[in-house]
Amino acid sequence: MKKGTLLLLAISLIFCGMAYGQNIIGNPGFEDLSPSFWNPLNGTFGTELGVGTDTTSNVLNGFRSFMITKSGTSADIIGWKSWDNANLYWNNAGSGTFSVNASIKTVGVNTNPANDDERIGVLFEFKNAAGAELATATLWADQTAADVDWANLNDVVMLTEAPEQVFVTLFMGKNATGTVYFDNVDCNTADSWTMGVFNGGAENVKGWMDWYGGNGNYAIVTDEEAHSGSYSVLLYQDADPATNQSELVYYSQPYPIEGGEWYKISVWVKTENVPDIGTGEFTYPTGDYHDGGINLCFFTHGGNIDTEWSAQGDRFIYVDQRDSTTEWRLYEGVHKAADDANGISVRARFNNWVTG
Repeated sequence: MKKGTLLLLAISLIFCGMAYGQNIIGNPGFEDLSPSFWNPLNGTFGTELGVGTDTTSNVLNGFRSFMITKSGTSADIIGWKSWDNANLYWNNAGSGTFSVNASIKTVGVNTNPANDDERIGVLFEFKNAAGAELATATLWADQTAADVDWANLNDVVMLTEAPEQVFVTLFMGKNATGTVYFDNVDCNTADSWTMGVFNGGAENVKGWMDWYGGNGNYAIVTDEEAHSGSYSVLLYQDADPATNQSELVYYSQPYPIEGGEWYKISVWVKTENVPDIGTGEFTYPTGDYHDGGINLCFFTHGGNIDTEWSAQGDRFIYVDQRDSTTEWRLYEGVHKAADDANGISVRARFNNWVTG
């Protein structure tokens, strides 16, 4: 792999009041590769359910896709079901016309299905607070042939009231067979943004999200290096000033904390070919933002951590960039949560203008 700027890490966040230092952050070493914000439906990750990782054949965009495979009939449909996306974090699903979208690729599936039990598709469900259906839409896979390359499917749904629950299910009917890949799963009000489907391309592992602009730069989980276990997060950005201006972030979902308490935040980091920016604090968190700085960023949350994104100010533990290449090193600091804090999230981060 071509390497310009590289950050590999494993993260922990510990409540200082706990005698044995239990980690608050879920999946801190990225060992659970199941897709974040989705749950298996009548199947098991690693058997019927998995992720596609071959970017030349079974991934349409990015580095991963959802996969379902069945060699025979099953007692029920098998697939992936999303979390409720209606008001998750910054989502705020509205009323009006929704656009629903997904891309599907099939390999060796049954053809010409006689009924829905033999079909493959993506189900979008819009419900009120009581769980009653307001509307549904299904995008059906093309099963006229056993192998069909990536097809971009879409439809519209009309809602006269804002849904309080929005679920997406990727499925193979109980009598469907073969292997199916799903990517680019999304839904949103057509005239203005009110929501999206979290991790609609299976890019992120359990408990994590990402934010990067592409152009050959990325934030992904890798098995090329690890401080412990088999995996770490890799942040990569090339030296092209036309494409390295934006931040790269791999960040956790928020986790509950106690307001007014002290927490220890720590991270193991290995670097290759990182720039020396001439500044940084490597032993404690700071509120200072440094262009070109590589860091573990964290912030506490106010309000409801499941249905709001009320960040209470970024804090940074900067990586020592005086040497361009380093072996694994532990960075840690302590932070007292605000009295009204209810949660915390952490993020592996390249600030703007990280070059290598």
